[in-house]
Formats: sequence, C-alpha cells, structure tokens
Amino acid sequence: MKTKVRGRILAILVSLAMVFTMMPMIGGAAYADDTEVYTVTCYPGDGSGDPVVYNSEDHMYDSWMNVPPGVFFRTYEGEMWFTAPTMPNSFSPPQEGYGVVSWNDGNNDIPVGERFKMESQDITLTAKYAQFASYGLAPSSYTITQPGYTDIECSFTSLVLGPIENSGEDARYIGFYLNGGTLSDGKGNSIPFKVDNMYHFGAEDRKYQGNGHSDPEETFIVSVYIDPNDYQNASQGIYKGTYKIDSHWFGDHERPDGPSHKIELTLIVHDPAFIVEVPEGRNLTYNGKAQTGVDAGEGYILSETTSATNAGSYQATATLKEGYVWSDRDTDPRTITWKIDKAANPLTIKAKTATVKYSKVKKKARTLAVGKVIAFTKKGQGKMTYTKASGNKKITINKTTGKVKVKKGLKKGTYKVKVKVQAAGNANYNASPVKTVTFKVKVK
Repeated sequence: MKTKVRGRILAILVSLAMVFTMMPMIGGAAYADDTEVYTVTCYPGDGSGDPVVYNSEDHMYDSWMNVPPGVFFRTYEGEMWFTAPTMPNSFSPPQEGYGVVSWNDGNNDIPVGERFKMESQDITLTAKYAQFASYGLAPSSYTITQPGYTDIECSFTSLVLGPIENSGEDARYIGFYLNGGTLSDGKGNSIPFKVDNMYHFGAEDRKYQGNGHSDPEETFIVSVYIDPNDYQNASQGIYKGTYKIDSHWFGDHERPDGPSHKIELTLIVHDPAFIVEVPEGRNLTYNGKAQTGVDAGEGYILSETTSATNAGSYQATATLKEGYVWSDRDTDPRTITWKIDKAANPLTIKAKTATVKYSKVKKKARTLAVGKVIAFTKKGQGKMTYTKASGNKKITINKTTGKVKVKKGLKKGTYKVKVKVQAAGNANYNASPVKTVTFKVKVK
C-alpha cells in the first residue's frame, strides 16, 4: 500500500516538473519571438520636444508586478505588454503647470501608468495634457510675539484640483502635515518649537492639520507652540527658523505627496526694558514758528524731517538702537508721517467813511485808496478780491486793488456801498471766509 502511494506522489511531482519546464519564464525568457524588438514612439502632441522611443531591448522588466511607467514586460502566456510612461524630460507642456496625463494610440486614451497589450510590434502614442493639481499658500513669513500657542491663519493663493502628477489619479482635496523645528539666533542659541492644529489638543513634533481642503477661498489655522520655560530661559536676541508644512493629495485610492510650503518664523526674545513704543507723528497747525512733529525717545534714533515751520506733510524715520525692539516685536525702521496744517486766514475788516469835495467831483472823477473806505484790523493772507454788492452806480470798486472810483457828476449826499472782501490764502494760510462791509462816501 505504501509503495502505491509513493508511486502516485512521484508521478505527480514528475508531472508538475514537466508543466513548469514547459511554462514560459517572466522577462528575459526564451520565447519563439524573443528576437523581435518591440517599440513605442511617443510624440509631444500640443507640447514641444523630440519624439522619445522606448524599445523592449532597453526597457524590459523582469516581472509583471508593479511595472513602472515606460517599461515592457511579458506575461506567462508570452504576450508583450507596456506601461504608459510619464512625460519625458525632453517634452515641454503647452502651458506652465500642465503635464502628460494620458496617451492616445489613434483610437483610445491610455492614462499614464496604465498597462496595455502590444497589439503590434511598433505603435505610436501622442501625449495629451491637463493642468496638474497644484496649490499656493500664504503667508510665507510670520513673527511670533509671545510664548505659548500662536495661531497663524493660512489662505490659498491658488488651488487647482486635477490630475495628480505621476499618479494617474485626480485630486479631490488636499491635506497638510505640520512639522516642528528649531529657531536659532545664529550665535549658538536655539529654541525648539512644536506644532498643533487650531484645536490645541497638544503640541507635537509632527501633526496632521485636521481637515482636507477643496475650496480655494478657504482659510485655516496652523499653530506654533513655544514652551514658556524655553522662552523665559532663552538669551535675548532674534531667533529664526522654518515652519515646514507637507502636503498630500487625496485621490480615489492613493494619497500621494505634494510639494511643501514653508513659513519663515521670527521670534524676538527681549527684556521688557528694551521694548519701546513706535513714536507717533503729530498733526499741527502753522504758527509761523518751527514746530516738532515727532518726539525723540529712548531706544531709537530719528532721522529725516522731525521739525519744520511751513505747512505741509513730512516724514521722519525711527531706527532702533542695538538691542531694542518695537512693542509689536518687529525691528525694522519705521516711517512716521506728520503734518502742519494751514492756519486760518487772519483777515479782519471794518467799514470807514470817505469824504469827497463836490467841487472836485463836479469836474472829474475821483479815486480813493481802499484804505480810505475799509480799515484792515488784521491783514489778509494771499491775493485780495473786492466785489461790489450794492450801491450807487457812479461809485465802483476795483476787483483786485480795492480802489474806489467816484465818477464825475455825482451829486452831493451820503452814499452807502456794500462790498464783499476775501483773502485767497497761500502756502501757509487757508482762504478767508467772504467778509461783507458797507462803507460810506460823502460828497459835499
């Protein structure tokens, strides 16, 4: 009985050996058509560049599993297959941000990375392009002003959901991983920082931001955590480092990595005695004397225009002294704008009475200086204008000089003349309000 069983087992093993001997091997096995070279010629289509040729002699894989793009392989049945390649380096897409997402063989579109059977020894593929999934984030820099948690609001400068480069899938949304790091003052001193999402569940060296994003108008929070003890024990100085945010796309089946975004961080550690307020500019009014628009103070130096006499807008620059910092923890020089407004026009007038002898005006017209009919208690600034509002038609007033003309033949009597007077102002004075006076001319 044992002999029969052993005989059957031996017969099975012999049969299996014959089967495996007859089966074709993977890759470089000796097939009847192994001498035939298969080629795939790829053209750039709407892009540019020289055609690229793939052949089975130089691009052959030794397995049918996980065959990379742009490579041939054989099946157990001896069939030649090819994996659609990614965009060759020699190709240039028709637009920036675009890439090859599929190839057309004249009948069908074959996505990048898809395997297909070589129906002929030589085939031609033409590239088809689409805009790859991409994003941009802001800010690219941020200044931390205190220890503990600092929330940084990020916004998309761009977000394109489309084919994922070198993936064969379309991005449905994007997610981010946050990475902690170290801030250094460049003098051998450093402060570590950790990261967290907006919920502050606990800062870590690396953490998922918490949400996937598909809306380019969306904003989200990434947090930095500085241990208060590290801050308290740190040497005074300016510490800098990089907050690295890694992205990954969400496809239908895969989550391929995308490019990283970096936020350059600045942390200023200062003794309170060295923190100063930014000086403020004054709004002054012209008074004919030199006036100071920005006050000097401890911890900074003023330059450019800090005082002036004439009306106008001025700028001064405040530059910090070594070791000091502004109250917002920035250290850049500040431009302070201040101004001197024009003053009110001082024009003040009152009416007078002028006398003209009838014996003279009977023969010819007489001219009176403006000072004969109007008293200037305070002189106006700028050009003067005089406009007659009412009065005898034989009494006129010059619009620019204010001289009064009494025409020939005016009869004896007392005449009232109403005049509107205004000073136009100048570089340091505003125009005056219109002043109205009624002066008298007596002819006797």
